[in-house]
Amino acid sequence: QIYQKTDAGCVIHIHTVNNNFVSQVYFENGYVPLKDMEMIKALDIWKEDAFVKVPIIENWFDLDKLAEEAGKAVNPEVPGLLIRNHGIYAWGRDEFEAKRHIEAFEFMFEYMKNVMLFTGKIL
Repeated sequence: QIYQKTDAGCVIHIHTVNNNFVSQVYFENGYVPLKDMEMIKALDIWKEDAFVKVPIIENWFDLDKLAEEAGKAVNPEVPGLLIRNHGIYAWGRDEFEAKRHIEAFEFMFEYMKNVMLFTGKIL
C-alpha cells in the first residue's frame, strides 16, 4: 500500500520503545502531533510553524486488515506511519532518504517521550 500511494522507492520498518510509547500515548487522537521541532525539516517539510500528523493505526492480527488500514492512513505528505504498540514504517525515494526519515521520527519521538517523563507534560 505504501509503494502504491507514495513515491517511495524504499520502506523501512523498525520496532523501538520510543515509537511504541508515542503510539500508545496518542492512539486515541489517531496521530502523533509533531510541532515546534527543527527536526521536522528532515522529513522534507520546510514550512514555518509546521504541524505534522503521523498517523497511528491499530495493530491488527489479520494482515489483510492491517494492510487495508495502512492504505487508508498513508498520507503522501508525511513519510511515516505508526502501528500501535508495534513499530513504524518510514519511506523515501531511496534508502538514504528513508533512513533519514526514520532517524528523524525516532529523534522526535524520543524527545517527546523524555519531555513527558521529565515534566509530565504531553506535547
